[in-house]
Amino acid sequence: MLINEASAGQYLIALSENELITLSNCLNEVCSGIDLPAFETRVGASRDKVIGMLRTIYPAWLNHRLSSPVSHPGFPDQPATPSSQNLPHGR
Repeated sequence: MLINEASAGQYLIALSENELITLSNCLNEVCSGIDLPAFETRVGASRDKVIGMLRTIYPAWLNHRLSSPVSHPGFPDQPATPSSQNLPHGR
């Protein structure tokens, strides 16, 4: 992982495929896998903001995966096309 400051308060992050999968999995679990009391206080962002991040990250990973014939252990198989049904809708 590489993190570079692009400008004040803005960062560019380069992730390996495994790091992208891990980040996507973590965001998904936080948003839909566990019930986290005081979500915004503990996470530092609203559930809607985190879901928005996941909705940005997940399609990038899925598009890459669809172009690669390699199976990726540790990440559940997903449909062949991006679908908002696979992303958390908030609580």
